[in-house]
Amino acid sequence: MIPERKCLIDYHVHPYYSLDAEGTVDEYCQRAISLGLSEIGFTPHLELDVRRRALDDKVRVGGRIVSMRSGWLSTFAEDVERARERYPIETRVGVEIGYDEEMEEEIEEILDKHSFDFCLGAIHCLDHVAITDRREYELYYRNRLPEEVLHGYFSVLKKAIASQLFDGIAHFDVYKKYGLKYYGNVIAELEDRFIEDALDCVVTHDIALEINTSGLRTIGSPYPSESILRLAKKMGVSRVMIGSDCHKLTHLGCGLEGALELVQTLGFALCGWKNREAYRIEDGVE
Repeated sequence: MIPERKCLIDYHVHPYYSLDAEGTVDEYCQRAISLGLSEIGFTPHLELDVRRRALDDKVRVGGRIVSMRSGWLSTFAEDVERARERYPIETRVGVEIGYDEEMEEEIEEILDKHSFDFCLGAIHCLDHVAITDRREYELYYRNRLPEEVLHGYFSVLKKAIASQLFDGIAHFDVYKKYGLKYYGNVIAELEDRFIEDALDCVVTHDIALEINTSGLRTIGSPYPSESILRLAKKMGVSRVMIGSDCHKLTHLGCGLEGALELVQTLGFALCGWKNREAYRIEDGVE
C-alpha cells in the first residue's frame, strides 16, 4: 500500500461533468487513494458568458448534455458527498468559474445558492474569445501586440480578484499557454510591467494563488512561474493551493510533488478549504 502523504492534495480536478473531461468522481477518488493523496477537490467548469452560450453552455449529467444554468450543480455536489462517505479520502465540492464582469451578479447568486467548499476564479476568455482554447486563441491574438494582450488579461484578472467572489485564482499566467507559441518569449519578457500590480491586488483582497501544474504539460513550468511565485511571496502573498487541472485520470496528481517543494522552499502556507473557509494543510510551511 502506498503511504498517505498528508500534504499531497489536488484541488483542481475536472470530472466528466465538464465536456472536455473524462472520469467519474468515484474513479478519481480511487486513483487519488492509490497515489497517496489526502484530499481531492473537484472543480467542474462553470461558464456563464451569455455571448458564448452556444459554445459553452453545456455540461454532462448522467450521459445527457444540459445547460450550465440547469440544476446540475446539486447533482454534482451529491455525487461528491456520496464519495466522501464511500472512500477514505477528504473530498471537496469546488467549482472553476470563468470570470466575466457582466456575470458578477449571476455568479454571486449561484455561489449563495450552493454549498461549495471552495471556488476557483479563472480567466479563460478575453472579449468573449477563449484564449485558453487551441481552436480560438489566434482569433484574439492575431490583431494585437503582446503588450495589448497582457494589458487586457491583467485588467480582467484584477477585476476578478477585486470581486471577492473567489477563494483562489487559477493559473495566474495562463496567457502563456498559447501566448508563448504565438509571440515567442517576448510575452514573458513584457509581463513584468503588469505582475506587481496584479499581485498587489491579490494581497489587498487576501485571495489564494493556485500553483497549477498543468503548465508543466504545456509550457514546461507551472502557472504561475517560479519567478512570479518568488515575487508573490516577497510582496506578501501568504496562501496557496495546488492542483493538477486534470481533465483525465492519468493526469491526476501530476507535478504536485514539485509544487509542494516550491511551497515549502518559498515558505507559503498550503491551504485547503471547507465550507468556503481556508485551513492550513498539516505539514505545510508558513
